[in-house]
Amino acid sequence: MEKLRTKTKLMITCVGVIAVFAVGGGVYANSQSKQKIEDAQKVVDKERGTLRDITKELHKLLDSKDNEFLAKDVTSEKIKELQDEFDQATKKVSSISIDLKKLNRETYASEETDTKELLEKIEKNYAAQNAVNKLYQFDDKSMALNGSKVTKDLAIADDLKKGPIQLVRIDFLQDKNQTTFDKVISELVMNAENQLKQINSAKQAVNKVFKEDKVISTDTKLYEIAKVETEKIKNTKTKKALNEQLEKVKAAIDKKVAETEKKQAEVKEEAAVDQSQQQQNVVATADTQAATDQGAAASADYTGAGGNVDTGGYVSQGNADTNYQQPQNQAPAQQETPVTTPQQPADNGGNGSSHVDMSDIQGSEDNPLSGGTTEWGGW
Repeated sequence: MEKLRTKTKLMITCVGVIAVFAVGGGVYANSQSKQKIEDAQKVVDKERGTLRDITKELHKLLDSKDNEFLAKDVTSEKIKELQDEFDQATKKVSSISIDLKKLNRETYASEETDTKELLEKIEKNYAAQNAVNKLYQFDDKSMALNGSKVTKDLAIADDLKKGPIQLVRIDFLQDKNQTTFDKVISELVMNAENQLKQINSAKQAVNKVFKEDKVISTDTKLYEIAKVETEKIKNTKTKKALNEQLEKVKAAIDKKVAETEKKQAEVKEEAAVDQSQQQQNVVATADTQAATDQGAAASADYTGAGGNVDTGGYVSQGNADTNYQQPQNQAPAQQETPVTTPQQPADNGGNGSSHVDMSDIQGSEDNPLSGGTTEWGGW
């Protein structure tokens, strides 16, 4: 009986000890759990503050007047820095093993979402701005889009193809509800497309006069069309290359024109020489005829003092007839030899000699038909 009581007391004591340890262990465990929750909450609160700081920095990357645009001179390094800070903050919170329902993280979750969306918007706008700027010539001082500043008169990039332009459309212009920023991107894409079309149009025009490194046509009209189309190009490199080809075409045209003008000048010169020769011939003929006429007029004597016979063509200089015409040269009338009929000598009165009249002797000065000679030949 005594042993039974002792055993019962021992069991009661053990149960009490166990109960004490159980209660103590529960209290300790509960204390440890509360401590973990408090520590986790401190982490959440701290990272929520980090998110607020990140959000403030992100807002500095947006234009102050229109937050659809980035601020000027935003860099990818700055965006990456804020992205890394955001990742670290969210990683610390996600590493907490305590049931998040026990934590006061509703405010944190909301701020995390807002910061993430703002960061994604900035990253997307920066990517769009960077992509559209690569379609154009740009440097640190001048670019198609820098924040809210838009420059539409820049030349497109050297050797730009259609592919990169299409990628910008696909990657950034699929949303039907376009923002102001999206509309600007769309306009710059269209501008690049138009410049590329102009380059292709100019190349086609140039290919009609210059192809495969040689001039294939000297048609002035085709050259002028190609020249006009080339001058519309804004890209310096492409414009220079096409103008160098057109210079060769122009040289060929000028050479052809010079050859044509030379031939025309030669033909004109030959015609002038022929005309001058004809004029000289006419003048020489006229001079010869005049000299002939003058010589004939000088040899003709129509005054009656000489031996020439007036054939009727001479008009006296004293004649008042106003219809006087220059007498035409006429050959002198052929002088006929006078015929003298022999006469029987007259009787000399029987003295045996004949009486001769001097006027009857041919060649005598007293014979008017003798021709006036003074020679006497005798009988």
